[in-house]
Amino acid sequence: MKKIAKWIVILWSVLCLVGVVMGLANVSKEFDKEKSEYAQTGASIGLGCGMGMWVGIWLAIAGPALVIFLVAGNKEKKVEPILLSKESRLCKECGKYYEGNPSFCPQCGKKT
Repeated sequence: MKKIAKWIVILWSVLCLVGVVMGLANVSKEFDKEKSEYAQTGASIGLGCGMGMWVGIWLAIAGPALVIFLVAGNKEKKVEPILLSKESRLCKECGKYYEGNPSFCPQCGKKT
């Protein structure tokens, strides 16, 4: 679930960024034309509203996915206890347990 939420946030953010860049490129063409002061003001207000809509659309999809990503933690893995037989011994050199009564530790090779 966490991986899916992460990829939704990433992909949606990239798509929204592409849309904003394309929109800004289109708006820049409109600003190059000679217009009255009122038309320039209207175009600026429209640009602000359009950018606000992009942010709102981004938040509508990426917001919940981001919350899921942040809240969904990694599930704890259960650790199985090591059952030692009565004949298990602890090596004083490496700290590992071994079974039986060998002359040398099977883990590190030191004399027991």
